[in-house]
Amino acid sequence: MRSILTLGLAAALATALAAPVRAEAGGRRPVRPVGIAATPTGLVRSDDAVRVLLEATPAGGTLRLPAGAFRTSLVIDRPMTIVGAAAGTTLDATGRGRAALEIVAGVRDVSIEGVRIVGATGDGVFAAGANGGLRLVRVAVSGSGAAGVRVLSSDDVTLETCTFAQNGATGVDLDGARARVMRCAFLDNGVAGARLRGPDALVRECSFDGGADGLLLEGERGDVFRCTFRALAVGVRLAAGSRACKVARCTGRDLLSLVVGAAGSSGGLVLENRVTDAGGDAIRVEGTGHRVEGNVIRGAQGAGVSATGAELTVGHNVVERAGAEGVRASGGGCVVDGNEIVAPAGTAIDVRGDGVSVTANVVTGAGAEGLRATGDRAALVGNRVEDAKGAGVALDGNLGTAQGNTVRRCGSGVRVVAGFGNRVEANSCEGCLGPDLVDDGRATTLGSVRAP
Repeated sequence: MRSILTLGLAAALATALAAPVRAEAGGRRPVRPVGIAATPTGLVRSDDAVRVLLEATPAGGTLRLPAGAFRTSLVIDRPMTIVGAAAGTTLDATGRGRAALEIVAGVRDVSIEGVRIVGATGDGVFAAGANGGLRLVRVAVSGSGAAGVRVLSSDDVTLETCTFAQNGATGVDLDGARARVMRCAFLDNGVAGARLRGPDALVRECSFDGGADGLLLEGERGDVFRCTFRALAVGVRLAAGSRACKVARCTGRDLLSLVVGAAGSSGGLVLENRVTDAGGDAIRVEGTGHRVEGNVIRGAQGAGVSATGAELTVGHNVVERAGAEGVRASGGGCVVDGNEIVAPAGTAIDVRGDGVSVTANVVTGAGAEGLRATGDRAALVGNRVEDAKGAGVALDGNLGTAQGNTVRRCGSGVRVVAGFGNRVEANSCEGCLGPDLVDDGRATTLGSVRAP
């Protein structure tokens, strides 16, 4: 015999499903969520059915939502798993004045799977803090007035195969350690696709398309791997105070910059990314100890790589057709090594600061000088420069060294622009329009300049 509670729940569910409310026209561009069934078209029902099921779900239990669209906003005050119907479930918070799903502070281990959330006035999903172990899998959040998902002070949050589209602020704003964001799509969110504030965040195989910025990293040791960024201002922004964050094997197209590191950031790794048709500097970092290595950059309107700070390394990158410098680096102790620069509009490698090192680079077809170092104790060693319109190698400072460089068919060979105590030795020059060696400094040590 059925219990009285079971009969009551069945009756309430039947009543709720039979009492539809017309959906409001959103007027937004259609959103195609990742990994979630489309909700059946038709009318938005009242939330009575959903509330009855929620109230009957015990702590640690599973709430299985019916198919359809429901005008609702739910408060989760105990651990549970919420699962949308295979045919599609939408929670529509239009007019409710609050999040579609709110998780009470201190409630851990909540999982939400296979649900579409739309129309929240504020955040689509709001976790009030200390909600460790929160999981969103195959969840789509769109049209929220603020963030699609906002999580306060919660560790070990996982977002997997989710879609965040056309939310008024960020798609995801998450504060906590060890966040995991995997195979998610971020489309046309207002401020940024995702903002991750805690340490040890991991972002894997996500796509960021449209809006202002793609991803903001504000913590330590953030790790971004194999993501795509398109039609954005900045793909990944390393905030001031971020430390040892890594962006690796990502692709960027039709954006201003793939990576921007703010002044005050440190130890960033920008490795083996691909950038095409950047509208500004393709990669631009400020701060201390950043490494930009192994990237391929084609068609930037600004510099290929712009690095400002101290102890920066720009190595083994390929930069083709930059609209300004191929590599622009400024700061003490910078190292520019093993890069291949092809047809930049300006100087191929322009390094400013004391104690800089420019070694083993290959330059072809610079619109201005091939290599230029401005500052004291610069070392320009073992580079090859061909077809630069200006000098192949230029030293502007004191106590610098230009040694073992090969210059072919440039406007001139090796030039000491100014300064005293520089050393120019064992360089090779061939076919330059002007002199192989120009010395406008003082007390320069001149070795032989020979044909290769």
